[in-house]
Amino acid sequence: MNAVAQTFPASPRLPLSYIAPFTSANLDDVRNHVGKLYCPHHLDRSKSTAGIQFRTHTARLGQVILNCMDYGSQNGTITAETSVIDSHYLVQISLNGSCSIRQERDWIDIPRGHVCIIDPRRRLIERMSADYAHLMLCIPQKTMQTELAHQMGYHPREPVVFAPKAFDLRQASGFRRMVGAICEDLETTSDFGRPQTSPHMEAALVSLILDSIPHQYSEALNRVQSGATPYYVRRATAYILEHARDQIGMEEITQASGVSARSLYAGFRAHHDRAPMEFLKAYRLDLVRRELMQAARDGRSVTDVALGCGFNHLSKFARDYRARFGETPSQTRLSRGG
Repeated sequence: MNAVAQTFPASPRLPLSYIAPFTSANLDDVRNHVGKLYCPHHLDRSKSTAGIQFRTHTARLGQVILNCMDYGSQNGTITAETSVIDSHYLVQISLNGSCSIRQERDWIDIPRGHVCIIDPRRRLIERMSADYAHLMLCIPQKTMQTELAHQMGYHPREPVVFAPKAFDLRQASGFRRMVGAICEDLETTSDFGRPQTSPHMEAALVSLILDSIPHQYSEALNRVQSGATPYYVRRATAYILEHARDQIGMEEITQASGVSARSLYAGFRAHHDRAPMEFLKAYRLDLVRRELMQAARDGRSVTDVALGCGFNHLSKFARDYRARFGETPSQTRLSRGG
């Protein structure tokens, strides 16, 4: 049987199942075990849930933890709740049963054969059918940012934020095949887990995730990969991302690039499809939107967030925001505040 068949839906067995599992029928034991792997959390089951027989098979690839989890029941639901995870991304692949995730106002259903990346900076509520099984990849934020910087040619200031939805693995075939191969290897020969090999496999895996799952840097990453980006465009882009919250203008960006304003403008048009100051405004708007989604919980006003992201002309900012996202900044703050 090939690795893909072993790892994804219609499988007669779960991935990593040749690795000795942790098993328990006690929810407290399960919560403590999983909490040590990821983070402290609350775990509960519905009254209709029959006795569970939880099992998880765990393996490592460098800094990445792979876990296949199965709650071992056919009835009822299991609910897990956590505060912000913060230190790592959770890449969740549904293998059996059903699952819904809530992060603030976003509800995400993850059907069988789909993958979702959980935002580590937002509180999580996860409701799973008792027969739910999934493969989880736990990836440190630092590992994700390091690989992104390697591909982009500069170090983005903001952490990667993946789109809050589930994606069909048939549309991410390279990622799907690689995860299957990694699981098959780690439960048998473990060649990929050797010290001289694991860093390269880990980087390739994270690279495929960045290529396969949309995030706020996807457009820029695609442009870098589609052709050689001139050094001065990379320098200017890095400067913008690092200083977007500051009061910078074309003069500072041009100076950071090391070429003339005319050359820089042409380079940005060719590789970012917009002028440097347009790129700066678009990035600031994306930055504001991400922060507004947490502003109500943090007690910050729209004005606080806008000023903190480099916008001084608030009326113009509000017009630009609505034109970009189809709603006012206050609507974003209110709708995502719970």
